[in-house]
Amino acid sequence: MQTRGSFKTCPQLPGSNRDLPLVSVVMPIKNEVKYLSKSLMQLNAQSYPCERLEILIVDGGSTDGSLELVQKLTVQNPHMRLFGGGNVNCPLAMNIGIEQARGEFVAKVDGHGYVNEDFIHVAVEYLLAHEALACVGGQIIPVGESTIERSNKYARFSRFGVGLGIYTADASVHEVDSVQCGVYRKTDLGTAAK
Repeated sequence: MQTRGSFKTCPQLPGSNRDLPLVSVVMPIKNEVKYLSKSLMQLNAQSYPCERLEILIVDGGSTDGSLELVQKLTVQNPHMRLFGGGNVNCPLAMNIGIEQARGEFVAKVDGHGYVNEDFIHVAVEYLLAHEALACVGGQIIPVGESTIERSNKYARFSRFGVGLGIYTADASVHEVDSVQCGVYRKTDLGTAAK
């Protein structure tokens, strides 16, 4: 339950940052304590101004110390809020997070996902520049620590595992039908966003 490092504190809003849209990061979790600290620290290290981010963690009944870790971190970070409870699955967690989101944009980040430091910044730039876009995502790069995780990584990204799909495509900018974790316009998220 140790956290590596600490959360940066957000200074008062400089005039230039006040115009940036608020982004609500929704993170569904259940028993993610092994990954959660690193995942949250990477969100905290975003190049997008921290005072324009809120982190909404929705727990699905964790029993491994994840809940206690998040409760400890919410004391350090006023931009982080905790929701959920037993039997909250991932779709319900997303709906809870979207309903609680104050931001113009909603990002889904998994509790075991590690985002690039420019993930939010680049996504917001694209969404602001292209009004027809409803969602922006990034390339998924699996990290395998155990033998099983490494095997899954190779299977998922090989021609034998999933064929020639979007997960095996190059890192260029292109349109896709779906993304695993993305940044969405809240207004495009349907009834849960209302």
